[in-house]
Amino acid sequence: MNSAKALFTKSLFTITILLFCSATGFAQTKYKVVCDKTDNTIKVVEAQNLSANYVPIKGGFPFRQIAEQWISDNFTTKECNPEDVADQMQTKQNTSTQANKMHTVPSSKNPQATAPPPSPQQPQARRSTTPRINYRNSSIIFHGKFSNLGDAFYLSESMMPGFEVGFEQLFGKQGYFGTGITGNFFFSDMDGWNDSDLETIYFFRIPAFGGYRIQKRMFVAMFEAGGALNTSLRGTPLTLDTYGLSSENMSFNFLIRAKVGFPGIMFELGYDTWLTDVFVDDSFRMSAITMGIRVSF
Repeated sequence: MNSAKALFTKSLFTITILLFCSATGFAQTKYKVVCDKTDNTIKVVEAQNLSANYVPIKGGFPFRQIAEQWISDNFTTKECNPEDVADQMQTKQNTSTQANKMHTVPSSKNPQATAPPPSPQQPQARRSTTPRINYRNSSIIFHGKFSNLGDAFYLSESMMPGFEVGFEQLFGKQGYFGTGITGNFFFSDMDGWNDSDLETIYFFRIPAFGGYRIQKRMFVAMFEAGGALNTSLRGTPLTLDTYGLSSENMSFNFLIRAKVGFPGIMFELGYDTWLTDVFVDDSFRMSAITMGIRVSF
């Protein structure tokens, strides 16, 4: 009885020792995927195998079957280049190290750790600070004028004073086109002609011109050139026929002007020179200097 009991105890002890050793050995056996330099193929070997002919690719598999399946999922062929495998593993290791450093959160235990970089934010749209320019294209003009009409009547004073008044409309902003309608009036003492009392000569005109405008917040400068169609000259209270002059039905002149001032009011300087004769059977061509103001709205 005692011998049977001793035999059972011995057998149980032996089985326990074998199972423990087997379990211990099984738990310690892991596998890795390597590139074999001898034949340039990918294979599975035990993780403890540190042969210089094996370039590690992936390790830590608990079963050989799992390692074989990993090879099937990640490689289309079992051929490999040991040098390329070594470079890829080094690059992967460096990338992993840098990613870990970038995502390390600083703490009291590790004050040297780097906080994660802030996520990029969309730049906010900047509100324009450029003031809107209000171009005033309608204007009323009041000009003083001096013409050489005295030469047509052989007066001692060749320069005949007068004025111009009217309305003009512009179309455009910096570069513009303009037109309008104005009246021109000149005054002179005609006593040299048989004591007549002719004092005023007048005509109307339609200008057409183009120009360029420089405008800031409180400053405007404008430069323009063009031409004008003029009606025939008339005299009051008598007609020009009294003096042996007959006015052409219309005439044309070239004009240039410069304006400077504020958006609402500007000083203007200009010059007109006629391109056609003013009187019938007379080669007289008129010219005039213009100075005045322009009120824009």
